Amino acid sequence: MLEASRINYQQSHEVKEKRLSHAEPSQLEKTKARKYMQSFAEFLCTERGNEFFLGQVLRYRLGQNDSLMENVYVLFNLILKTPIDFVYCDEYGIGLWPHDIGFQRIPVLEKWLKERPNWAFDDYISETTTFLVFHTDFRFSDIFQKDFRRAFYRQSIMTLLKFGKSCKRLRLVQTIIRSSILMHGINEL
Repeated sequence: MLEASRINYQQSHEVKEKRLSHAEPSQLEKTKARKYMQSFAEFLCTERGNEFFLGQVLRYRLGQNDSLMENVYVLFNLILKTPIDFVYCDEYGIGLWPHDIGFQRIPVLEKWLKERPNWAFDDYISETTTFLVFHTDFRFSDIFQKDFRRAFYRQSIMTLLKFGKSCKRLRLVQTIIRSSILMHGINEL
C-alpha cells in the first residue's frame, strides 16, 4: 500500500487508532452485497460513471506524468491486462488498481462500504504505524472480469473522445487513442 502516500489529500486530518472486528456476513447479506457491487461495476461502464472515475484517474496520472499519450496507454494497459485488485480504505477511498493509479473517491459507494465492509471483503489489513485500515480481500472478484473489462474499455474510449471534443482537440485525442491501441497490439506480439 505504498501508493497511499501518493494520493492527493483534500485536507489534513488526524488519524486515530481503530478497534475493528470482522464478522462473517449471512448468505442474504452476501447476496445483497454482490448485487450492490454489480450495480457499481455497471455504473463505471455508464457514460456518467466512467467520466467521474476517469476524471479522477487522469488527474492522478497527470500528477505523475503530464504526457497524455503515456497516460492513455497506461490506462488501456491497466484495463486490458492488469488484474483488478479492488481495495477500500476509509481515509483514501476505493481503488481498482491502487498500486498503479492510487485511490478514487466515490462517496455513495464509500458510505455503503464503511457501514458494512465485511459484506464485500473477507478481511482487512491495518497499518500499525499509521492506523490506516485497508480492506483488500474482495469477495466478488468475478464481477470485474472479462465482461466488465470489455464494457469499461469501450466506455473509456468514448469518454476520452468526448473529452477531446469538449476541448476542441478531437483529432489529437483520436490519434492518441489509435496510437495507444496500436502500441498495445505491438506489445502483445
